[in-house]
Amino acid sequence: MERSATHDDGMLVVDGVRVRYRDDGDRTRTPVLLIHGIGRSLEDWEGLYGRLAPDHRVISLDLPGFGLSERTEGRYSMESMARFVIAGLDALGEHRPLHVVGNSLGGAVALKISALEPARVRSLVLVNSAGFGKEVTIALRLLAIRPSAGGS
Repeated sequence: MERSATHDDGMLVVDGVRVRYRDDGDRTRTPVLLIHGIGRSLEDWEGLYGRLAPDHRVISLDLPGFGLSERTEGRYSMESMARFVIAGLDALGEHRPLHVVGNSLGGAVALKISALEPARVRSLVLVNSAGFGKEVTIALRLLAIRPSAGGS
């Protein structure tokens, strides 16, 4: 029996924003979502795609404003990024519970996804994860600042 293994690097539109994503492996298998850290991109997971794809559907995307994804309007927050990732999964037609893996900022986004949509998270793997509240690093707090247009 032939497996329905696919590899798809591409772009999709989520809430009017162009987002780069990668969708590897067998789409009938258990999905794994990989979320990168601050200032990074989906390439961070390069060493895992080939290892996970034979037995899973492996999805990753460049968070808005990172990698090749466009920036969203307004302030960034863990909730806005988590909801954006959830919308990306919906756009890809993936609604099953996922194994969610997040690194740094991606870990904080993964935590927020599990808080917002617990039924969609099968397991959670946090790799050097950022946290919530006052413990959030200054780099993550800076994401919430909207850049000004123009200059002097």
